[in-house]
Order: sequence, then structure tokens, then C-alpha cells
Amino acid sequence: MAWVRSAGLRGVRAVVDQRGGDADAIARHAGAPDGALDDDELMVRDTTIAAILESAATELHCPDLGLRVALEQDLSVLGPLA
Repeated sequence: MAWVRSAGLRGVRAVVDQRGGDADAIARHAGAPDGALDDDELMVRDTTIAAILESAATELHCPDLGLRVALEQDLSVLGPLA
């Protein structure tokens, strides 16, 4: 299990909101720390990010949710590597 920056969640709130979901409830249910959807620098388990994306896709009947989130991101999610 690895820890990654919460920047990988950038765009989740926008996509979930567009689909009529509750992004905070999905993140909370997956065990994400408060603010993980809004702060790029929190450390989050990689499995938590996967759980958020999978839960949102299932709950919102949106199998391409990950692709939609990716459209909201750019290389800056990589931090200093960008």
C-alpha cells in the first residue's frame, strides 16, 4: 500500500457535481481525510483514491468517470516532477 498526494483527486468534485452526486460523501465513505478533494498536498492511500473513483463511477452510473476526471487534470498533479 502506497501513499500519494491527493492531487490525484483533482477534478473529482467537479465531475461528481456535474453528475448530481455528493463528492464529500463518496470521499468520506472511502476513508479519505477531510479536504482531500480540495487540497493537492494531503497524503492519501492509493487504495483510497481507487475506492473514491470506483464508488463514484458505480454510484453515478458513469463507467467513464476516470476519463472525465483526467480531462480536469494536467501535468501539475505530478508536483515537482511536472
